Amino acid sequence: TKVILSYIESVELGEKLLELLDGKPSVFLKAGREKEGKKATSSHTGSLAGDFKVFKEVVECKGGIVVDSV
Repeated sequence: TKVILSYIESVELGEKLLELLDGKPSVFLKAGREKEGKKATSSHTGSLAGDFKVFKEVVECKGGIVVDSV
């Protein structure tokens, strides 16, 4: 595996995510980025979507890439 591509609705195991980011180049597409998306994601998965800005900053700080679309 050279690159990991992930569609993320929520992050429950943040520590595991950070470990992953230390290993291989990773690209993330995050659901629930806007208010409407958070509401839809929450009703779909039963979890909170979380703060996109924090997610993006952490991923990029660790060398990952957050994309807007496929």
